[in-house]
Amino acid sequence: MPHTAELPKTAEVAIVGGGIIGLSIAYHLGRLGVRAAVIERGRVGEGSTAKSSGGIRRLFSTAPALHLAVESVRLWERVEEDTGTNVDWHRVGYLLTARSAIQREALEASWRLQQRWGVPSAILSPDEVRRLVPTLRTDDVRAGLYCATDGYAGPYEAVRAFRAGALKLGATIIEDCDVTGVRLGNGRVRGLETSRGAVDAPTVVNAAGVWAPLVSRMVGVEIPISMYRRHQWIVETADPPPSIPCIIDMDSTLFVRPEGSRYLVGIGGEQPTTAYETTVDPEAFVPVAELIVRRFPSFESATLVRTYAGLTQETPDRHPVLGPAGPPGYIVAAGFSQGFLHAPAAGQMIAEYITTGTCVAVSMEPFRLSRFTHQDSERAAALADWEVH
Repeated sequence: MPHTAELPKTAEVAIVGGGIIGLSIAYHLGRLGVRAAVIERGRVGEGSTAKSSGGIRRLFSTAPALHLAVESVRLWERVEEDTGTNVDWHRVGYLLTARSAIQREALEASWRLQQRWGVPSAILSPDEVRRLVPTLRTDDVRAGLYCATDGYAGPYEAVRAFRAGALKLGATIIEDCDVTGVRLGNGRVRGLETSRGAVDAPTVVNAAGVWAPLVSRMVGVEIPISMYRRHQWIVETADPPPSIPCIIDMDSTLFVRPEGSRYLVGIGGEQPTTAYETTVDPEAFVPVAELIVRRFPSFESATLVRTYAGLTQETPDRHPVLGPAGPPGYIVAAGFSQGFLHAPAAGQMIAEYITTGTCVAVSMEPFRLSRFTHQDSERAAALADWEVH
């Protein structure tokens, strides 16, 4: 994706961050007649978005995350037609498996919530899981939670689609430009200072991903975001891979999905880090390889093709921060543990709020920064315990 525009002197809205969240916001603002300037420190989509697994699912266990996911899937279904750009969406299905009693209970509770939202998910017995994925070890599986119409899209293709849509609707995208300060005047936001000059804007949106806390400190706002370095691996088996859905083993957080004629593998559980470091740790694959072979015996002869690491973010309740914070004109859209999936709905929400002061499809209330107060700490912890991710 080539370098695009020079920094404008003025903008209706200045968006810090050119990942899929920032581009989605610019795109949805354009649909509402507002021309935004997206300012990216590197190249659009090359940060956390590029290292995303691209998962698109509705198998969540809290109402806020589920509502965002349901609306996002509805919007994902329109992105290709609206932008004229393919997002490489594979509706291969999504399967969560539980091997412990507590995870089985969590899946059942999630399913009950999903039914209230009209999600076409189903609880599967161990035999049904085995028939769905014959290559998966199921003798210790207690239950599965499955949605046949979920799947994954291509991160590169999705970034290209939102970028094309935003540009077509009047956005300006500035790459290789560092934000060095947020301009304030008369108690409100006035624009940005950057490595390439100043831009006047009455509204600034912080969609800077793992760098969002640094940007927010420029206006005295603290965002409780933890950062993680997460690895993903591309592996290849000797025989052509059978058709499988995206799979998460909830007890180990092992994630496996198709990747062309190969598989993409990932796992959660990393420790928080403060280093903006994406160097691959070659030792990280050792325990993962052992786990893969236990869950998929046919992977014993698999070959590791490629490894990469990216930075992800998470708030205490694993829900993003969306909405105004600090001085008037300053808006946050950060803290996504499922940023790729939730980008369409989040972009629509922020665009609606900027243009009308309200959000139509999804309420902003559960996502406001103000929820992280002392009296809300127990609620945040409880939501985190039940979140499926």
